[in-house]
Amino acid sequence: MALTLAAIDELRLNVSLSSATSQFPGRWEELRDATLSVLLVLFHFSLLRLWRYWRYLAGGNASYEAVAASPKIAEDPGPPKEVQETSTREEIFCQKVLAAQQRGHFLGTVQIFRDFQEETVQFSQAPSLLLRSLRLADDASGLRDLYEATKDHLEYSRSMFFLVISSLCKLRDVDSAMEVLRDMILHDVAPDAACYAPLIRTQLRKGDLESGVQLLSQMQRQQIEPDSATFQAVLEVAAQRELPILVQELLQSMEHWKVVSSSTLATLVRFYGRSGDIGKAFQIFREMPRKFGFKVDSSAYISMLCVCAAEGEISDAFQIYEEMLAAGYETDTSCFKALLSGSLQHGDLDTAFRLLRDAFDRGQSAVPLASLELFLLQAQRRGRKMLAESILEDALKAGLFVSERMVNSLRCR
Repeated sequence: MALTLAAIDELRLNVSLSSATSQFPGRWEELRDATLSVLLVLFHFSLLRLWRYWRYLAGGNASYEAVAASPKIAEDPGPPKEVQETSTREEIFCQKVLAAQQRGHFLGTVQIFRDFQEETVQFSQAPSLLLRSLRLADDASGLRDLYEATKDHLEYSRSMFFLVISSLCKLRDVDSAMEVLRDMILHDVAPDAACYAPLIRTQLRKGDLESGVQLLSQMQRQQIEPDSATFQAVLEVAAQRELPILVQELLQSMEHWKVVSSSTLATLVRFYGRSGDIGKAFQIFREMPRKFGFKVDSSAYISMLCVCAAEGEISDAFQIYEEMLAAGYETDTSCFKALLSGSLQHGDLDTAFRLLRDAFDRGQSAVPLASLELFLLQAQRRGRKMLAESILEDALKAGLFVSERMVNSLRCR
């Protein structure tokens, strides 16, 4: 019966096509092309549906009947509900943190990290936002809270540890900074010289030289090369406290790491000058630059000059002064004060006159007024009026203030 009906339908289709062809002979080709296009589209969709069905079964999912019964089986089911919720929470977290950072509200940022403390491990943007927050730290207590809230949930890099340590040191909480350094080592993140430097400097500012030396020794045991500035800071404090054994130990370490510089020379010159050993000061002033191959800077020249003047070695002081000018450095107030005071204390008016005239000829006005008036007074009392008047005119031209009493006493005689 089904076959008979199919034959009748086919016969009817042939009759219809024959009739259409006889009535519209020019449109047969168009009808054929349209039919082929429809068939190709249907075939394409059939293949696509079969491919999706095969991919679905390959994933071990339900039977074809269940697939066919589901109207959305070909659609992407999307991420799981838990992932969607995490993404939404991260978006909220980021918006809140960025808003607090834009307002410069560091403590507000800290509170947000604490509110999302357990979730930050799943937030991909949390490390970058934490790094930016650390740069904005302006409160030691808040920074400690932020570190405690994040250290067990986010992975800290060396740069992040450095930011915490340096920020705590700037905020003068060196004890907390030391704890962070210990955590850093426990987490197998190797500290470098940049991490130790702020700790050492802060300990020195506190007056704790012993802790600073211990940190410096710890660096060297770990084969971390201390920078010249850190060594220099420790050496300066040891020299000021006149600890010769420690000074020598530090100098040996600096020689080992090849960080001896002109600043080291200036510190040692002052150290030996305070102990009265001007011979040793002169020795290292001449030998160290040749031995370590550095150029003597103005600080070392001034230190040597002041030591010579303080010990009454005026001729040596002026020798250093001439070398300093020849090297292209300008003198400052401390130089003039040391040279003038030394010259006047020894009654050497000609040397003092030469110094003052040289200063005014070079267009310098950094002349201590007390020393200037002392020169004028001594020259007047010792009958060297011409020297006094010449220097007075230079001083007035340079715009220096000289008391009216002194001016009148020189001009009236």
